[in-house]
Amino acid sequence: MKRICGSLLLRYLLVASGAMAQDDPVSIRAGVLLDGVGGVRENVTISIEDSRIVGIDGSPGPYTYDFSDNTVLPGMIDNHVHIGAHFNSQGRYGPEPGQTPEQSLLYAAENAYVTLMAGFTTVQGVVYRNH
Repeated sequence: MKRICGSLLLRYLLVASGAMAQDDPVSIRAGVLLDGVGGVRENVTISIEDSRIVGIDGSPGPYTYDFSDNTVLPGMIDNHVHIGAHFNSQGRYGPEPGQTPEQSLLYAAENAYVTLMAGFTTVQGVVYRNH
């Protein structure tokens, strides 16, 4: 049953990421850009087409999103996460007594969302087994 829940979570995340894909080109104005290989650029426009970066330049042209007061950085990677883990109502690590697989899936989905919103676009999960 846990394997089914994990499969459902993966499918949900894949569908959600596909739903966020944009058909129209997007441009982002960034005050500071960390390029992921040690470089720092200021006041750049990032052009995105079909969910891929197609260009970065210093032009002040039109933009879809203005992050000129912010720093833009590549998605971070965490290679050791327990995406389905949580503290139960007793403040202990692990599932609630009688927790259903559906409830476990919702905790995992919440953790995945929070992780994504924190800037982690790639994670490697560690399986939690309740014996």
